[in-house]
Amino acid sequence: NSLALENGASSLKLAMYSRFMFPEAFNTKQQLKPTSKGIHQVTLTKWVRLTPESYDRNVFHMEMDISSTDLTYDIGEALGVYGHNSEEDVCQFLSHYELDPHELIAYHNTEMDTPTFEHYNNGRPTKRFYSNLAVYASDTSQKTKLQELGDSSGAVEFRARAAECVTIAEVLEEFISAKLTPNELVQLIGPIKPRHYSIASSMNAHPDSVHLLVVDHTWETPSGKLRKGQCTRYLQSLREGA
Repeated sequence: NSLALENGASSLKLAMYSRFMFPEAFNTKQQLKPTSKGIHQVTLTKWVRLTPESYDRNVFHMEMDISSTDLTYDIGEALGVYGHNSEEDVCQFLSHYELDPHELIAYHNTEMDTPTFEHYNNGRPTKRFYSNLAVYASDTSQKTKLQELGDSSGAVEFRARAAECVTIAEVLEEFISAKLTPNELVQLIGPIKPRHYSIASSMNAHPDSVHLLVVDHTWETPSGKLRKGQCTRYLQSLREGA
């Protein structure tokens, strides 16, 4: 029975892997789960930069088609956007962490569909994250440092790291002895949360679309390192038809 279960699981994994790798052959389509209430897939119909290229701030206008959804909104409300990590950053992290970018991960997530590391949180690590990561550290000094960052004894350094906007990926690369499996990673990190933007349109004038006016969120840390907001970078990368 055990052998039969293993063979069955392997066949299922191969079938799922084939659909991801050869979507055209299997007519594979990405769509939201039926349980993803309040989350909508929309199509970008317009993306325009409003400020000159010479201006130090990028302010851009976006319009998205909502005619195929049941999304409604009122003036003054905000639209939550689930951004993605950049493919370049994801590939760099997977390479440094020695993970196979094509490995299929089975993970039960009740919030939303998050099939790849592009959809997982790479923001600032919380104290709980440091504490949970300490459990996996095999190096004594690294384990101690993670434990301190997770409690009051490391409060000063924790605040300094927060000011530098140190990311989860950077922490995982720094404390390399805390080696996690892909499944442990996605459970520890968790999916990206939505970033909310004020809606810049009225359904009375635009019943089939929703508009956003977005300001590029880029800043310099105390040490002089340039940082860019994860979601605004994602929105900046989009073009019509996405």
